[in-house]
Amino acid sequence: MSNIIPRSIYKTIEYRLHTYELMKTRISEWEASIYSHNKTIAETSSKAEGFYSDPTALTVIKMLNPPNDIKTDMCWVNTIDRAREHFIDCNKSKECLFEFYYGKDKRSVTAILNDLYCEKQTFYNWRDDLVNWIAMRATQHNLIKFD
Repeated sequence: MSNIIPRSIYKTIEYRLHTYELMKTRISEWEASIYSHNKTIAETSSKAEGFYSDPTALTVIKMLNPPNDIKTDMCWVNTIDRAREHFIDCNKSKECLFEFYYGKDKRSVTAILNDLYCEKQTFYNWRDDLVNWIAMRATQHNLIKFD
């Protein structure tokens, strides 16, 4: 484990990495619920009832003001996506680490070592690089705070 960041922050980032797909799913479901809810309002409202609704405006307002948990998930997903882009540009093996260790295609450490042809220490160094880079980005977005 990296000595650069505290253990609690390291574990928080790893938790977010492990739940990356879940966060993306929650965001997608929230967006879908906004669209379906606004469609229902537009279909059921009538001017005779004295209720006027602009579904497009309602959608925009709701999209610009997500609940705090969705907003936090969006920031984490954005931060992790930026990290993935960064590591794709500098080292494909580190991107593979993300997919194999944290992503949909989860594998054991031994399987990852065999697939990436690397030593155990190299794997842990790459993992630390990924977590440290995300920690720097997360700090910029006020997702984590160093005491």
